[in-house]
This record gives sequence, C-alpha cells and structure tokens, in this order.
Amino acid sequence: MPSLRCYWEAELRQSRIADEMGRNRFSKIAQSLHFTDNNDVTDEEKEDRLWKLRPWLNSLRDSFQEVSPEENQSIDEIMVAFKGRSLIKQYMEKKPKKWGFKLWGRCSYGFCHDFNVYQGRGTGIDEELAPGCGLGGSVVMQLCQSLPKNRQFKIFADNYFSNFTMAKLVRDSGIGQYTGTIKGNRVHNAPLTSLKAMEKLKRGSGSTVYDKDRELCLVRWYDNKCVTLISTYAGTGPLEKVKRYDRSKKEHIEVDRPAVILGLTLAEVEWLSNHMGHTVDIHKEA
Repeated sequence: MPSLRCYWEAELRQSRIADEMGRNRFSKIAQSLHFTDNNDVTDEEKEDRLWKLRPWLNSLRDSFQEVSPEENQSIDEIMVAFKGRSLIKQYMEKKPKKWGFKLWGRCSYGFCHDFNVYQGRGTGIDEELAPGCGLGGSVVMQLCQSLPKNRQFKIFADNYFSNFTMAKLVRDSGIGQYTGTIKGNRVHNAPLTSLKAMEKLKRGSGSTVYDKDRELCLVRWYDNKCVTLISTYAGTGPLEKVKRYDRSKKEHIEVDRPAVILGLTLAEVEWLSNHMGHTVDIHKEA
C-alpha cells in the first residue's frame, strides 16, 4: 500500500492486518520496536552500521531463500525510499526514488531471493570472494553464494557489475553462466566496431568478438542506441527478426536482433566462425 494508514482506511482496508491490531496501537509499537539488546552487543559487532537491525535482516534473508530460485537470476540495485537522517542514506539521480537506502538484490520474476544493504564504500561487501572484480563483481559473487550448488543458473546484470574477470568466475565457480551489458572502457581494447562507426550503419547491425582464452563473447548491437554485451554462453546467432518503428519512414520495419539479447544457449564459436567472419582472440593480457 502507498502508506501505512491505507491498511486501516475504510475504502482500502486490509482485514488481515486491521482486524488483528488497531492503527494507533501499531504505531505505538513501531515507535518502540527493538531487535537487538544494546547491552549485549560487542564493539566489533558495532562496526556493522546495521547492527541494530541485523537479526531482523538475517531472518528476512533466510525467509526469502526458502523459496526455490528460478533458473534466470537478475542482480541489480534496489532503492528503499527514505528522506530522514541516516549515515547510509544514498542519492541516486537516475532512480525514480532518488533518496533512500540502496540494496543489492538478486531477484527472479519480481521476487527477491537475496539482498544486501549498501553501507557505504568499504563496508558490507566481502571483496575477497571475487579478487580483481571490483565492487560490482564482488556484489554479484556475494549474492550468488546463497544459490544452490551445481544447478547451472543464468545470471544477468547491467554494466555497473559486468567485467571479464567476474563473468569468468561465475562460470568457473560452478554457479552457472553470465550475461550482461558492459561498459565500453571494460572491453580491454577488443576489436569491436566503434560506437561512432556503428551509428552510421543501418539499424540492427552488429559486431562480435570471441575470446577463446576466457571463453567469453562480446556483442555490440545498434538498435535505438548502441549496446555492448558480454556473455559466457550466448552470442550473435541465430539472428531473429524483430519489429521496430522507423520515424523517418513512419512505419514499422524488421531489424536483426542477436540471440544474446534473449539469452539463448548457443554453439557461438562455430556459428560466429561460419557466419560472421569476425571471430578473433582478445589479447591474453587484456
């Protein structure tokens, strides 16, 4: 509901809540609710900025993880709107709710299976789980630790998290396969067609590079804008035709869409070699 009062409003009343407890009583208890006894907390535990809520957060995570995860798992940021005072409050300009608490979440089909509250730089994330992967890669690896082993999940994330080291680590650690968008400055000088050159080509054009050493595929695709993707299991083909609206022609046209957009499992090396004519190795030291 948009606000707590709505659960007791006449037109929006939720009987499962309103019948159990009155609104004023609920507010009084909420104002005095504690999850941790301050006298039993050590100085080491207080280094966690969320120590007062930690028992409840752990209980909530355990409850979420009782639900069996789907094959496709998406990792992204979650904003919990909050405008009060807090050391861990964040501002994110591009989010609908710009002020609040930032969470890292692993979800599938709208359900959150695991999460971690961002407490600021250098806190809350164990970067030793993913050495050399940076903060984004460490977040992915930490959230994937709670997945059942040896079930070969498909992990998806945006360009904040993606890099070569993390994608390879997801596959090699037995978690599954990885696909995500990736920033242009993280492709290690891979010989993809440049962004400027891609924008001069027709809509649906693409450029593909396969790294045989790491078994990673990079695909750059031009739709409304250029997007670069990395995948450990999917590539360009087979291409699929999709409809897009062309403003200059004022009609719908068909454009090619690479399979990595759909996250399909492919024999990408063979297909790229036979059809794209642009299978090359990214330098081993890159």
